[in-house]
Amino acid sequence: MHLFAYGTLVFEDIWQLIVGRVVQSRAATLRGYEVRRAEGDLYPVMFESEVSDESSAIENVPGFVYYDLTESEFQRLDDYESGLYYRRTVLPLLEDGTVIRCDSYVLPQRNLQYASELPWTQQWFAQHAKQRYMQRLLH
Repeated sequence: MHLFAYGTLVFEDIWQLIVGRVVQSRAATLRGYEVRRAEGDLYPVMFESEVSDESSAIENVPGFVYYDLTESEFQRLDDYESGLYYRRTVLPLLEDGTVIRCDSYVLPQRNLQYASELPWTQQWFAQHAKQRYMQRLLH
């Protein structure tokens, strides 16, 4: 199975800490979703966008597709992602235009209160939060 990751797992050192090995990956984007900071925390939450007008500007969620993960690796990822999310099938678009079926961790509607109004980007995390986040992971 493949994984579309959009948040902390796109950082190689965090990926290695959780999964324990390098896997083939490619940049991808996912349409129809939003990413925000978790309420009162450093990590992101992704949920389906409520914008229903196809002509409106929906930002693509950038991330990576990680290929051919094992069941035990997905179990480690499930444990890392906690019960806040559910793992569901999504269809991100690779840079060459190919759509690929993979799983991703999505915040369900019942947990939307955990999404703040603050945006979360990989750049923001790298500059302002990653060091503190890594300290929490290592302790």
